[in-house]
Amino acid sequence: MKTFGEGRGFIDEIVKKKKNSSSASVIVKADQRGLRDPGNKRSDHDIQYVKNFIDKFPAYESHYSRRHTNKKYLHQDLNMKILYKLYKDEYVKDNGEEGLPPVSITLFRSIFKTLNLKFKKPSNNTCKTCDSLTLQIKTCEDANEKQNLEEKKTIHQSKAESHYNSKREDKELSKQSD
Repeated sequence: MKTFGEGRGFIDEIVKKKKNSSSASVIVKADQRGLRDPGNKRSDHDIQYVKNFIDKFPAYESHYSRRHTNKKYLHQDLNMKILYKLYKDEYVKDNGEEGLPPVSITLFRSIFKTLNLKFKKPSNNTCKTCDSLTLQIKTCEDANEKQNLEEKKTIHQSKAESHYNSKREDKELSKQSD
């Protein structure tokens, strides 16, 4: 007992369990950690509420670098502090004072990061036509009109892509000849 630093009660308990069972594995209990959700875990409803709140803000895609990144940009006047304050105000208004408190800013920030958004103007400017069509698509409720707008946007972007390819080819051609 001194070698393993165990007391008489521990040894007696093991002997008792061993006598009652033929299997040696009964002595060691299965690990019970991680079987229950933590008490402070927020519901999926709260997390979805945050995502829906953030999605209300128009997000812009960079027109000139959309093939390099899929990041979207919120207006440069917003930041995490302002967005979180707006979220808290709306959450309290919707859920009243008696409900759960709003999510913490740490959880809010981690949810924001999963949405692949940034607070700034994109390093390359956005195209007004693309921005306008994106907002129209987002707010349009008629399915036919929405499809029409999406086709317009696709045509616009493919035209821009072909112009960039032409420009690239012209640059290469100019490097080869005098």
